[in-house]
Formats: sequence, C-alpha cells, structure tokens
Amino acid sequence: RIEAGDRRPSPRVLMEIARRLGVSAEELSGETSTEQRSRSLELLDAAMMIRRGELDDAEELLRGVLREAEVNGDAQRMSEAYEGLGAVADERGDHATAIGLLEQARDAGASPDPAERVELFGRMFQLYRSSGDVARSLALLQDCLAQLRRAPVVDSTKVVRYAVWLSRAYTEAGDPARAADVLGSALADGGDQVDLRTRAASQYDLSRRLAAAGEVEQALRSADRALSLYELDEDNRALSEAHLAYAQRLLDVGDAEAGRHLIAARNLLGAHPSATDHGRILVEDARQALLIG
Repeated sequence: RIEAGDRRPSPRVLMEIARRLGVSAEELSGETSTEQRSRSLELLDAAMMIRRGELDDAEELLRGVLREAEVNGDAQRMSEAYEGLGAVADERGDHATAIGLLEQARDAGASPDPAERVELFGRMFQLYRSSGDVARSLALLQDCLAQLRRAPVVDSTKVVRYAVWLSRAYTEAGDPARAADVLGSALADGGDQVDLRTRAASQYDLSRRLAAAGEVEQALRSADRALSLYELDEDNRALSEAHLAYAQRLLDVGDAEAGRHLIAARNLLGAHPSATDHGRILVEDARQALLIG
C-alpha cells in the first residue's frame, strides 16, 4: 500500500522498514542529513572541477575525501573518491593509472550497482577498449548486463545502454553476429520502454552490426526503424545520419533507391556541412554512381 501511494507511513513504520532493509530512514524516504548533503557536494564539486579542467584542485579535494572515508570505514565514499581520481588520471592521459583507480572503485566494499554507477563502468569500458584489452571489456559488460537483468525491477534504458557497449566490444573482438544478437535481444526485451533518442541510436547501431554480420535484410529493417524514430525526434543531425545509414544498407544490396536517402542526408546537414560529413556522403555518392553505371 505504501509503494502504491495508498498509505503514508508513520515515522515508526518507516524506521522499522529501514531497520529490516539495513538502510537509514532518511535514505528510504529520499531525504538526506545536512552532513550527507555536504559530503555529496564535495564529490559534485570535484566532478565540476574535472569538467572545467581544474585537475590539480579536483585531485586535492578527492584525496581529502578518500582519507576521511578510509578513517571512517566508509566503503561507498572510498569507491566514489577512487572513481573521481580515476577520472582525473584519465583526463591527464595516464590511462594505466586510471584503470587501476577505477578498478579500486569497483572493488571497494560491496560491488557497485551498474544501474547507479553508469559513469564508472562506462569509463572502465572505454579505457579497456582504448588499451586494446577486449577480453576485459567483454567480461566487464557481460557481468554488468547480468546484474541489471537480475534486478527486481529491470531498467530497460540501462540494459540497452550496456548492450550497445557490449555489442561494440563483440564487434572489436571480430564477432559481429554476436554483437547484433546482444543488441537485438536487449531491444526486443524492453525497447518500447526506452526513451526515443536511445531507441533510435540503438536501432542505428544494430543496423551497422547486422550489416557487418552479413544480415543485410535485417540491417535494412533496423535502418528503417532508426529512420522512423529519428524523424519523431526532430534532430536534423541524427536524422541525416539515419538517412546515410539507410542509403549504405540499400547500396549493400544494389538498390538504387539509396539516392533518395543520400539527397535527404545532404539536405538535412544544411548549406555548410563539416568536411567529414560531406566526405562521407561523397563516398556513398560514388557507390551510387557505380550502381547506376
């Protein structure tokens, strides 16, 4: 009845539920103490410093947070401080140190929830990927997806996000068929619950994976879905990408209808596209010219 909103729990009931769940009443009710808010602001300040490039100041603040967390035996704070320090090392280009710090963040105390620590696992994946360690990328993301799917309430958006990353790891491992299968399964299981932009981007990604696996007809269907979703989103840049992807899939099967999508892709970029975008469309124009002789 409380979960359904039919009853507001009394403080005594709230305290008893919190005791049985092993959390504080404030955490259960979504409220935080002044001390907790202050601690959260420290980590937020450090994150903002990192984004502004103030890496020395961020590191000094995070080292202080880490020392305090070690003294208090606060594993959660230790994990968050290590994550911040890993981000600092990553921004400095010291990827080996960054990986070590992020792994300490993952291993400090209880295993972090992939649904709550997306930035931690996303950065770890990108660092493993840039270092060429495909095996660790695969193991990390497979474990994250397994945890997300075991949760009492499955967050479909997070499942799709991790599935996109895992599909990229499989592609880089030379297994495009498995890449397409992972992403296709995630979209089939809960794609309708995912926000429009994520669904569109995922269908676009799936189209590329299926094409790489030689499943051109399925790739065309995914490209068609991506195009429809991007049209609803009204994002011209993304819609241009979708038309270009659709043209690429049509050219793969020798369908001259690709020309219509190339025109649309070019028009959506406006009068002054970037050199890279213009070049990508010219490549497909060349394929179209060959197709029609």
